[in-house]
Amino acid sequence: MTNKKRIKYLCGWLLAATLLFACQLQPVRTILTLPSHVNMIDGRPHYLPFAYPNILQFGLESNGIVNVSTFNQMEINNKLNNGLSFEPLAIGSARIQLKLLGIIPLQTININVLPELKLVAGGQTLGVYLQTDGILVTGFMKIKTDEGAVSPAEKAGIRTGDYIMQINQINIVNIEDLENIINSEASKNPYLEIVVRKGTSEHLINVKAVKSGSDGKYKIGIYGKNNTSGIGTLTFIDPTTKTFGALGHPVTDPDSNSQLQFRSGNVTMASVTSIEPSKPGLPGQKNAVAINKNNLVGSIDKNGRYGIYGRLIDNNLLSENTLPVALRNTIYEGDAHILTVIEDTKIEKFEIKVIKNSRSYSGNNKGMVIEITDNRLLDRAGGIVQGMSGSPIIQNGHIIGAVTHVFLNNPKRGYGCFIENMVYESELLNIQLRHISTNIWMKRRAG
Repeated sequence: MTNKKRIKYLCGWLLAATLLFACQLQPVRTILTLPSHVNMIDGRPHYLPFAYPNILQFGLESNGIVNVSTFNQMEINNKLNNGLSFEPLAIGSARIQLKLLGIIPLQTININVLPELKLVAGGQTLGVYLQTDGILVTGFMKIKTDEGAVSPAEKAGIRTGDYIMQINQINIVNIEDLENIINSEASKNPYLEIVVRKGTSEHLINVKAVKSGSDGKYKIGIYGKNNTSGIGTLTFIDPTTKTFGALGHPVTDPDSNSQLQFRSGNVTMASVTSIEPSKPGLPGQKNAVAINKNNLVGSIDKNGRYGIYGRLIDNNLLSENTLPVALRNTIYEGDAHILTVIEDTKIEKFEIKVIKNSRSYSGNNKGMVIEITDNRLLDRAGGIVQGMSGSPIIQNGHIIGAVTHVFLNNPKRGYGCFIENMVYESELLNIQLRHISTNIWMKRRAG
């Protein structure tokens, strides 16, 4: 090894050792745990408190969206803090990169400046109906044949949670189609070409159907369904675009435990007939019936990580009473309340506490831990019950999130998701901007 190569080698090891040592320092470790995303409302200053070391420098890509500066010994939540101060200038996105000694990148923070958003808080119980996109495979059956019991579909590689889309290039819409087409096509040739969707990709799987010894029909040995239904709670309505959000978590199939992929869906109003109280180890549930299945109040466009979303049809759910949306960094641990129904269709207010708030950017729907403190709700329901998911959480006159899950061992407590996650996932901001642009264009055209 030449001297030049040896020096490069040693410098590389020295740099690696320096980085390893730096990452063990408390200020640097704190920086590495900072959120990757920071959201703020236009016109409202925002502060990100953390121990800002002198060896740290930041670079800003703003394009006039936000100004960023450091602050020292500022009182935030009754504590003196250092950190970064953000001054929003316009709606849009920016990025800031934190570097050690101005050279070594440690963390990138994406900044989103949002318009102030006011929504109608929900609380109504909804009946939710979804038609699956294809036939959802929920299990397998063994077909009795002269050669023994077999499930051809499972043997060929089809799994629970897969969707059967086509058989021999024939689209499959419902269970009756599936059974009839399998028997009809296999009567000509038992080797079937089946298009199966696994996750987001489609696969062509060859399955040899077998003739059942019980009824003489050709089958491939699956259990499946093409629709699902349940109840949940409305979280919000945007009065401008009539976009709604509900549930606070995705609709999943209980048999395959997978997020349901659907082609159409709708919601109706539902009335709570009784409540089975939650007990430690046994979650309770709301029992409800649709007021009128044919009287749709909205269509479902999306089944996402933080809930279901769509467009309202029934204007009777609209209200002039709106509440501003609170971002996660403004939520505090303390008193709040939820809106939900425990009898008939009456929306009631119940006291809770926010026990824990994860201010970091999280991709799950468990950003908050909440606890029911209202004795009326505890006496009636034992705490959080199934069907309460989506109940809006209100704090200090702001919508902050929605109930999502109950703690199995302590039903007084559960999780909530942030309302900003639901707003983002609903694409409400994009819809509003398109709506505003259309109105401006129409006014200009009329003028």
